[in-house]
Order: sequence, then C-alpha cells, then structure tokens
Amino acid sequence: MTSKTKIEFTLPLFVGLVHLAPSLNTQRDEHWTAKQKRKDMLKSYFETLHLPKIYAKYRVSYVRSAIRLLDPIDNLPASMKNIMDVLQEMNLIPEDNHSNIVLPILSNQLRVHKKKLEQIYVVLEEC
Repeated sequence: MTSKTKIEFTLPLFVGLVHLAPSLNTQRDEHWTAKQKRKDMLKSYFETLHLPKIYAKYRVSYVRSAIRLLDPIDNLPASMKNIMDVLQEMNLIPEDNHSNIVLPILSNQLRVHKKKLEQIYVVLEEC
C-alpha cells in the first residue's frame, strides 16, 4: 500500500501591504505588477517549505481566517486562485481542472478580531 501525499500549510493573509489571498473584487481591479509581486512572494514562501509533489487526483480544503468575511459564492473560492496557480507553476500539483481535483472543494471562513490572526490554512491531499 502506497502512502498518499499531503500538502498542508498556513499562510498569513498579508505580508506588508501585499494581500496573498485576495478576493475576486480585489484581483479584478489590480495592476499586473501587483499580481506578479504576489505570485513571487508566494513562490518564495513555498520554496522555504520544501513541499512534496502531488501526482494524482487530489482534494482541496481550506479555511480563511480574517477580520472581514468574503462572499462565499465567488469571492471566497477566488481567494485561492493565486495560491493554486503558483503551486501548479512550481509543478507541485497537477493542473487544477475537473479531471485532477476531487469535488467538492471544502472551504470555510472564520472571523478573527486582530489583523495578526488573519491567515489561510490549506490542505491538498492525494486521493
């Protein structure tokens, strides 16, 4: 029996003024240089974690903790876009499409009352 790979990490929502998991509304209005800066920061962070690679279908779950909660229909799922894109660009996960991701994607939000507690906890598990 082979063991299933699991990627698990917690990211702060902000590093300085850079939002690492922004809403769809924020991403839509951003300049491309801000998007690139976020991706570069995420890549640097993931490189320090020495994350394993996932080669098979995988399940995605995450919990976003923030002072302001996002609209759960479109803004919450969109907040994972940059994270998933960078993991894919780094070849840590297969392409994020229906043939590779086991649905449903499990997401949740928690309200926190201090900026320093804002974070996103992500788990990707091979199935």
